[in-house]
Amino acid sequence: MASQSVRYYEVQRTRPWWLVLIILLPTVITWLGALQQLVLGEPLGSDPVSDTVMVAMVLTIGIVLPLLLLNIHLTVIVTDRISIRFFPFMPRPRIVRPEQIKRSQATRYDPLLDYGGWGIRGWSMDRAYNVKGDSAVRLWLSDGRTILIGSQRPEELNTAIEAMLSGGRTEDR
Repeated sequence: MASQSVRYYEVQRTRPWWLVLIILLPTVITWLGALQQLVLGEPLGSDPVSDTVMVAMVLTIGIVLPLLLLNIHLTVIVTDRISIRFFPFMPRPRIVRPEQIKRSQATRYDPLLDYGGWGIRGWSMDRAYNVKGDSAVRLWLSDGRTILIGSQRPEELNTAIEAMLSGGRTEDR
């Protein structure tokens, strides 16, 4: 990808206060329980878990899970193709090649009503990748499927896609 010119690049993160609270609350509780049992030597509850299990809980609930959830982001790159990656849920990006696309359009949508929320949503025929907001670019593919790519800059993303589809020319295809 180093030789390809980047027409568009966007990384979107979502960290609303309520999500941070939902993630950090179990983390703090886990750390406090571990402090009580492992450091102070006071068993946690009437039927405490073993110290080994407590350490495993701290590692997963107290470190790994919060790091993963607080680093959720959507990356969209347009070069001679479109690369969509939703970290950490997609180990490899979804690639959409120009020959697969019939048309594209910047649009507004209702994430809750249209797709049931944010994230990787929808079915195989109508898939959405979004992390926040209500603006996106919709792609109609030649095989009948549609892809919705959430964006905070949908007009700019659509312009880059149109330029990619026209081989770099700025006139309409």
